[in-house]
Amino acid sequence: MAVAWSVPHFTYVGMDVSLNNKREFSLLTRMSYTLNAFAKFYLEVFDAFGWTDIANIYDPDEYLSNLIGTSFQASFQALAIHIHSSEIHLRQKTEDIQSEILRVIRKASSVSRVFIVVCHGDVFRQMVLMASEILPLGDYVFIFFFQFSGDFPIGEYHWARGDLLDQTARKAYESVMVIRPRRPVTAEFEHFEKEVKRRSPIEYNYTWQDGHEVSLFNIAQYDSFILYALALNETLAAGENPRNGPIVVRRMWNRTFEGIGGPAYVNANGDRDTDFTLLDLNPNNGEFQVVAQYLGWTNHFEFMSGVNIHWPGRGATPPNRPSCGFNGELCVDASLQPSAIVGISIGAVIVVFAVIAGLVYRRTKAEAEIYSQWWRVRSEDITMTTQSSFFSRRSDGTMVYMRKPKVKSISVDRAFMLEMKQMRDITCPNLTRLIGVCPDTNNVCILTEYCSRGNLQDILQNESIQLDWDFKLSLINDIVEMDADGLKGSETNFFSTTESPPLKC
Repeated sequence: MAVAWSVPHFTYVGMDVSLNNKREFSLLTRMSYTLNAFAKFYLEVFDAFGWTDIANIYDPDEYLSNLIGTSFQASFQALAIHIHSSEIHLRQKTEDIQSEILRVIRKASSVSRVFIVVCHGDVFRQMVLMASEILPLGDYVFIFFFQFSGDFPIGEYHWARGDLLDQTARKAYESVMVIRPRRPVTAEFEHFEKEVKRRSPIEYNYTWQDGHEVSLFNIAQYDSFILYALALNETLAAGENPRNGPIVVRRMWNRTFEGIGGPAYVNANGDRDTDFTLLDLNPNNGEFQVVAQYLGWTNHFEFMSGVNIHWPGRGATPPNRPSCGFNGELCVDASLQPSAIVGISIGAVIVVFAVIAGLVYRRTKAEAEIYSQWWRVRSEDITMTTQSSFFSRRSDGTMVYMRKPKVKSISVDRAFMLEMKQMRDITCPNLTRLIGVCPDTNNVCILTEYCSRGNLQDILQNESIQLDWDFKLSLINDIVEMDADGLKGSETNFFSTTESPPLKC
């Protein structure tokens, strides 16, 4: 309607993000604060302390709490992708509020140690007290949303209630910070606040309660008249039509002016950049004090000079994540239950026995192979099949090559049988394979694989086989290398008393 009538439109609330669209609401000027601006101040605080994992706790069933909580969540996602904000719903009107608060704390602490809370101050106090009993002191921080004293949906942020829990609450509130719109401190504003409270019962039949503040909304109403008067006078001075809404509004946006609480800035979107403050509890006097502020007209976040932030417990800013993780998943408990110790002991004994059994089995198998009589051949099992004394046949019909060493007997001891096993284990296509040994006295012989073409000497002496000099030189080189290796590694054993077994051909 204001756009249709070409009338400038002021509002001292209008916090909803849908009103950010100034193409549709082209003549709307918001003079208090927007939730988007509030969220920006939260982000300034997060970045200042290095916090990126946030638990956003609010009541979805209460209008103001839901409006603020959902708006913060949307703003964080839109303005800061590095912030991971988890929504935690708190049902303030449940019958068992203690169980509800306990559930919320456990869920929130599983994803964060920075808890931003929008709820009634009395519920918040119970939450802070319960958290102090569950979570390690100094390991977490609460940040409470607050508008002004006398705001009924929010209540009061202070710890004092005049009950038996006050002293415990005072200590627990050392882990609490409060974010609120900045309250002006000029003498002009003090006079303004007194006048508002004095005139209210006379002109509006309203009496301010003790401790209730003249809020930012009251300031926004007053500053609306100041801003409109400035723009109207400038429009008239320029000779332009004062009833042309867009012309007047153009002179109100993107400018700084002197309001009742000090300098105020209305940005290019027609929204006031509100001043905000961060409050922390002074443990010496139990009162909250301003430790940081954001001035909208300078667009600057700063910590207050000469004012220290009190961090309980560790004496330093709570880390974004505890050293052991939110659920202790990064630390291993070195202590073991008795059942675990018994289980580990039994498992260790089983493993030791298994290793011993394996070693015993391997040794037994190796000894059995050493003492095996696979190599023994009796004299009667050897049958000559040709006129050559070097070829014979075992009773099973295997053709072998027989060699008789110049010994009458051999000692069949462990060393001999170990050598037999080693000879059996040697498998190479270029070496003749040992078939067996006949240890009979006066008839000792060695049986090896039969080579149909004879041994190397037979080939070299066979005039029918023509060998070129490249092949001969290669054979000579191999023989020389074999002899050299044999001299280097010669050992006194059974085969050292015999001729070398023939190479395969």
